[in-house]
Amino acid sequence: MKTFAKIVAAALTACLAVCSASPVNAADTDTFYDILIPIEDTPFALSFNSDEEMFKYIRSQLILRNENIKAVMSNTSSSDLKKYSDTADEEIFKDTGDPTEGVYLRQCLVHEVTAVSNTENGVMIHLTTQYLTTVDQEQELNEAIFRLKHTHEFIAASSLDAYGRIKWAYDKVVSEMKLSQKPGHNSFGSAYSAMIRGEANEHGQTHLLIRLLSELGIHCDMRTSNEKSISDDEADCHYLVIAEINGKSYFLDPVWEYSLGGSGSRFFLKGYKDLDSENEGLKEYTHIHLHQYFGLPDDMVFATLNISPTAYDPSQEPVFTCGDVDGDGSINSVDASLVLSEYARRSSQTPIKTFSSEQEEAADIDGNSLIDSVDASAILSYYSYLSTLKDGETAKDIQEFRR
Repeated sequence: MKTFAKIVAAALTACLAVCSASPVNAADTDTFYDILIPIEDTPFALSFNSDEEMFKYIRSQLILRNENIKAVMSNTSSSDLKKYSDTADEEIFKDTGDPTEGVYLRQCLVHEVTAVSNTENGVMIHLTTQYLTTVDQEQELNEAIFRLKHTHEFIAASSLDAYGRIKWAYDKVVSEMKLSQKPGHNSFGSAYSAMIRGEANEHGQTHLLIRLLSELGIHCDMRTSNEKSISDDEADCHYLVIAEINGKSYFLDPVWEYSLGGSGSRFFLKGYKDLDSENEGLKEYTHIHLHQYFGLPDDMVFATLNISPTAYDPSQEPVFTCGDVDGDGSINSVDASLVLSEYARRSSQTPIKTFSSEQEEAADIDGNSLIDSVDASAILSYYSYLSTLKDGETAKDIQEFRR
């Protein structure tokens, strides 16, 4: 039984890593080497004293389309090697609140290999990459996005609640889609191609949806399904978007929505149990997720990803109370995480507010009209307090607890 559990755990870890859409045709490999590399063999590797500055530098180099990026974290030792190997990819492509970073930036890559190794000066992170687009192409896209954000339709959409913003972006991509069959390892697999050329392949269409959702302050990700092969680097697959609303994640599939007529909401904000409930029973439009090849149950895998089992119901509006930012009736680390993500978005170079007025009030724990790390910390402290209560003991509310 223990051996089986280990096999399931290993398979689940592999599925979560692979299904989260990697760069197109990517090896996307994290490797680490427990050997000391002489510093003279690491030219052009800048040194940093903080993780934040180092990963910020790496992101900036990706945006500048540097294909050979090296950075050294000073004052580290060989014991830190595995830590950076485990966290480098997550830190580089985390949600910073900047729509040109995070999952959008990750999906700009055709190929990425991340190697982490020891040097005389500290742990070095070395990325070798290839890109879908050039700096000039991204600049052209950014200018087009800037113009779009000043149109009446975008301004009106940005004033809607999360559901309305997601619906606007989804409908826009589907209604304006011109689906190309050109391969995904060039610019036809990019948001640039979808918006500037008016034509893109599957990856490019979902890439554009990711960008629009990010511009509207919606936390999202890209996933793959229907892999033709699980070993071939050139494997064909289908792309979906995951969007978060009120603390839960849901599937979006603009490409198959378009392919089945381009109207309605067959694949809009669906859960994992009803994702294909409106596909007209067509086998070719039935999603097959990678973990299913391993015989892993949907409930286990998708619970790890916080994906709802059923479609989002806009008529079931959550009730927000102080500290309960997702309106699920409890105060926990999820609420604190939502506050931190909102704080990051508001602190970026292009600040975006995504909370509704009700969420704003629920998140502002100290009542200073700011959403920041202090509020998140207060929620975590209260969550910790709740875990110490004995059976039958009455809990204080969060404000009473803080007094």
